[in-house]
Amino acid sequence: MLRRSYTFFTRLWLPACLGLILVACGSHKPESLAATQDAGCTYSASLDGDPGDAALTVQPDQTVHKTWRLHNDGSCDWSGVMLVLASAPQGTVQGIAVPDAAAGMTAEATIDLSVPAGAGPGSYVGEWRLSAPDGTLFGPTMRAEVIVQTGSLSDQQNPAVLPEVTPLAPGQSGVVRDTGCTLDAAFVADVTVADGTVVQPNQSLPKTWRVRNTGTCDWQAGSSLAFVGGESMGVNGVVTVPPTQSGETADIALTLTAPARNGLHSGTWRLQSTDGTLFGEALVTEIKVGDAAAITAGDSAASAESTGAQYTQYIHNISFHSRQIFLDGQTKGNQANVFTKVGDSITDVPAFLNPIGTGNYALHEYGYLQPAINYFSQVGVRNGNSFNNKSLAAVWGWSSFDVLNPSKVGDTCPGLTPFACEISVVKPALAIILIGTNDCLSGTDPGVFEGNLRQIVETAIHAGVIPVLSTVPWDQFCDVQRYNQVIVATAVSYDVPWMDFLSATWNLDNHGISWEDGVHPSVPSSNDPTNFSEDNLHYGHTVRNLLVLHVLDAIWRQVLAY
Repeated sequence: MLRRSYTFFTRLWLPACLGLILVACGSHKPESLAATQDAGCTYSASLDGDPGDAALTVQPDQTVHKTWRLHNDGSCDWSGVMLVLASAPQGTVQGIAVPDAAAGMTAEATIDLSVPAGAGPGSYVGEWRLSAPDGTLFGPTMRAEVIVQTGSLSDQQNPAVLPEVTPLAPGQSGVVRDTGCTLDAAFVADVTVADGTVVQPNQSLPKTWRVRNTGTCDWQAGSSLAFVGGESMGVNGVVTVPPTQSGETADIALTLTAPARNGLHSGTWRLQSTDGTLFGEALVTEIKVGDAAAITAGDSAASAESTGAQYTQYIHNISFHSRQIFLDGQTKGNQANVFTKVGDSITDVPAFLNPIGTGNYALHEYGYLQPAINYFSQVGVRNGNSFNNKSLAAVWGWSSFDVLNPSKVGDTCPGLTPFACEISVVKPALAIILIGTNDCLSGTDPGVFEGNLRQIVETAIHAGVIPVLSTVPWDQFCDVQRYNQVIVATAVSYDVPWMDFLSATWNLDNHGISWEDGVHPSVPSSNDPTNFSEDNLHYGHTVRNLLVLHVLDAIWRQVLAY
């Protein structure tokens, strides 16, 4: 286990230039998840076990340790592999020598992180990659974050780590203070730079969100905006939040710089109190950089409508990584306008999307989703299309174990798992994945479930298929939150999209679950869960169908169609 000490001197957003030996920020050789060498072997890596993304809370001038356990997934033995800052200029950073590891083995690398003595409260972030001996970056991006707090550590609760990522059910974004009032915030509008704005590389963008104080605490002077995920887009320094009374709105402004590379880019921020506590609804900005990222002709009007504001709050993490996965899949013969499904009886049921495949649906006020339906209906899949395809990876009663069990596909794809078989047969661009209900009902250890889910996600990524994860809905018989926490953390770890089905159905009658069995989403008495009338949207399956259509629409417009 080797260490090198680095000082965080970039505030919050610039995931680079961490360390005394860095002199500038620039670019390495082209990034890749795997790097093929002249000798014919491949450098590839994954995080083994806990991704270690939890932030560390420190005092100014305090040193903390950050360790990643790395698995050598490639065919090259590691000798001379380094851990380097992802944005450091090539040739200016010695980095950290990663212990030698043969193919299939693991190695650990530890860095010592510290923040200058005069640093103010807030978040400091750096991103790290592995570097092959020739300087090519490979493997996952590893995020190191510290939260700086002032005052005595003995006065703070749980100073070592922040709470684990968990999906927010409605009403759960607030933080109760010792005084009894609640800190909370809700997005109102994009005053400038609406999501989907097409800009030029390196363009300066004055971004303003309008946010309402939905808590009972006033926002005090000194409150700020904290970068929490995605891309920081060049923001440097403290972004102040105006003092705002409960019930009032405030405009929060910052200046973004569009990334140099074409494509979809997004960043996420949250409000932060004077003591460093994060609270309120996440504030997200998404831009498309370069002419190649322009919205498809004829879609501009629909794009404005397609925000589907009541549903976009449940759709997360459609980042540039999805575009990279998609482009990799195109080189492998995947079909851009095909998706598949992975799951259990919540998916393997006629109520889920199937009627759309036969034209039996009514969009009502959601007519802007029609182009996405048309797009994914063009290609035949078995006896229908993507919407009514009987997936080999979605079967009634299945758990995460079954999705990975080669015996479940018989002679269709000897030796392949059901999911790998489905991918090889259908060649989809993305997979809608909702799995975990039967793991929960059978009492599978969440850690074991996480291992299975990671294998499912890696199967998709390695095949160039975008995995779109979903939280599982409320269940009368088991605590789904433990499994949903795994699902969200896995999506964040691999930087892939996820949708919060649990939160989308939380306010429905019985949380959108059938009263008869307490497990499956409810269906309208008229048995038409793809008729998106106001009355039908009180039922779980109708909400899921509409949520998935919004996800398909967003991925089509933001990832596939430019």
